[in-house]
Amino acid sequence: MAYAEWNRGRTDICRLSAAAPAVLLSTLLVTFAFSWLARSTLVALIAWLVCAPLLLPQRPVERFVVATMFHFRTPSGRDAEWLNWLRGECEHPRCGLIGAPVARDLDWYVIEDRQPNAFAAGRHSIAITTGLLHRVHAGHLTRNELLAVALHEIGHHAAGDTRHGLVIWWLTWPWQTVRLFAVRLGHRIPPFGAGAVLTPVVVAVAIWRVATGGSPGAQAWATIAVLSAALLAAYVQPAVEAAISRGSERSADVFVERLGLGSALASARQKLDRSDPARATV
Repeated sequence: MAYAEWNRGRTDICRLSAAAPAVLLSTLLVTFAFSWLARSTLVALIAWLVCAPLLLPQRPVERFVVATMFHFRTPSGRDAEWLNWLRGECEHPRCGLIGAPVARDLDWYVIEDRQPNAFAAGRHSIAITTGLLHRVHAGHLTRNELLAVALHEIGHHAAGDTRHGLVIWWLTWPWQTVRLFAVRLGHRIPPFGAGAVLTPVVVAVAIWRVATGGSPGAQAWATIAVLSAALLAAYVQPAVEAAISRGSERSADVFVERLGLGSALASARQKLDRSDPARATV
């Protein structure tokens, strides 16, 4: 148990460190957005920074965020029947001393998406897509395979993989929004690539930030720091996140295997991959 806690803490540090450049850029963007408040800009910035660790871990706030930002919804009809069955199976003592208590503390949702998938979010949320449930309705997946997919997501919660996810999402959301806009815009402006559009945005923020004062040398260093953060956030952070995610996925797989459903999870993946090669990994 002590090793598990140490490993979890190490993963948290890696994930938070990887997000640091994006958090820095988001801070600059938020400062810029609230600059019209003049002396109250600092208050708005502190409120934005503080509300993430204080409010997002709270269950009512998490429910609001996953419903409004990620479109998780309460299941109804036949979807509700399947999720109630899943909840009962996952809460059964045979799911182990870790799995069953974790499952009892989860909120179960459905996402309107034709892609078959499942997601763990925050500290208490798990969602199954309608596409995955449709395949169960149609008999393409067995009950055990659906259960294995759900337990895989519970494995993420049991390992604490997603407990800081919403906080990181909030603190990096301004930068990720600008980055996504720049990438999409870049694809529409040939022959320039996304980087040609993204760089002026970052430079503009850097110039605005350093133009508030300081010596020319300090301004130059600030500009270099911001551009370095942009490069790290745009290229290094995704690579680090991908590496961490691979480890988390493997850990969740081991969780399912320990409950005796490893073969069912592998079978579900094979079926879903054959039916939809572009499917995101469960």
